[in-house]
Amino acid sequence: METGHRKPVASAWAASASGRVGFSLLLFGLLGIPLAQGQVYKWVDEHGRTHYTDRRPLEQVEPLVLEGGPSEADRREAEARAERLIELDRRRTGMRERQKAREAQEVAEREREAASRRRECGAARRDLATLREQRPVYTLGPDGENVFIGDRERVDMIRTLETLIATRCSE
Repeated sequence: METGHRKPVASAWAASASGRVGFSLLLFGLLGIPLAQGQVYKWVDEHGRTHYTDRRPLEQVEPLVLEGGPSEADRREAEARAERLIELDRRRTGMRERQKAREAQEVAEREREAASRRRECGAARRDLATLREQRPVYTLGPDGENVFIGDRERVDMIRTLETLIATRCSE
């Protein structure tokens, strides 16, 4: 069994944040019930302090008329404003979704271009290596026959491939 000083349950409850909030809401709710159900009286005492109460004071004072809430026009205006805000939020959400879709398309296009460039560069490097080996190289002629390339054409093709690789394949 534990001995020592223990806090009372009520004070531990009141000390917790949720307990304070709940207690405050309960207190304000209970205090607001008479105001919502009856009339409110305003009076000033002999010391000049203003008081508000739901009970008629001993002196004869007129009840303070409190409006029962927003007018119908105010309510309609608030509803219209809420609808405009909801529609604005929908538009913004749609715009964000369209922007994300555009960005995804741009990323996909860049990835396709990069893949195409990698294939092109790989083929250019292979062709350059083949041309530098000094073995006989041929291309297909217009009739589908093998046409061997000469030394001058080989040099021109090597320069063309080197330029292509230097400008497009800097990875």
